[in-house]
Amino acid sequence: MSALVEPWEFAFMQRALVAVLLVALVCGPVGALVSLRRLAYAGESLGHALVPGAAAAVALGLAAGVGAAAGALAAAVAVALLLRARGEREDVAVALVFAVALAGGVILLALTAPPQRALAVLFGDVLTVAAGEIAPLAVAAVALTVAVAAGWRSAAVALFDRSWALAAGVRVGLVDLGILVGAALALTAALPVLGALLGTALLIGPAAILRPWVRSVGPLLAAAPLIGAVVGAAGLVVSYHTGLAAGPAVAVGLAGLFLVSWLAAVLRPPASAR
Repeated sequence: MSALVEPWEFAFMQRALVAVLLVALVCGPVGALVSLRRLAYAGESLGHALVPGAAAAVALGLAAGVGAAAGALAAAVAVALLLRARGEREDVAVALVFAVALAGGVILLALTAPPQRALAVLFGDVLTVAAGEIAPLAVAAVALTVAVAAGWRSAAVALFDRSWALAAGVRVGLVDLGILVGAALALTAALPVLGALLGTALLIGPAAILRPWVRSVGPLLAAAPLIGAVVGAAGLVVSYHTGLAAGPAVAVGLAGLFLVSWLAAVLRPPASAR
């Protein structure tokens, strides 16, 4: 037990834990909707779209989060519009946004940001989260939780039966846009903690872990942040005792748990045999 308790004796670890728990709450429910809409790759592309916006903000002397939000929101709108274009496959649409955003971000970071700042944009630095960064995370967590709680039932109709939703007058394009904008805001909130590249792990990972076992939308939305919180806390403990970078430790933990969940789902006997 001492190995589990010892890390939390330090203020920086306590702040890191609070930050990871809030990011899990921010990303979990939105990520569940992203997963249900089969937009995981779009979520990944939004994470990369943070990079050019953050790099531009750093070059102009502004907070990286301001530019990151602008870049991610622009990408969210672009993907939503491309998804509606007739004759365009979704994977082609999001791949286009991903390629342009990533290329621009790499170039801007190389030209404008010192190496340490560039690494923070890409991978975050959860162990250096300041007390002043906790409040914006809490505000984002509350806002996105309220938004998902208010709109998930309507979104579920469009997610599972788009033809019926269209016939019933549901504006499925706006549903897609709302999900993508929520994902963009969640990833922006996660930027100081896990960076542009690793934030998508807490957005996509928990829902992917749960999907083989949780069939209903409501329970999936509720359970996703819990999975993210548990794995995030475990990653911090592993980082403390091993010296590994905290962000990658959290991301690898999510990937490992996803692999276990996937294998268990593949190997479980059919319902008729149970």
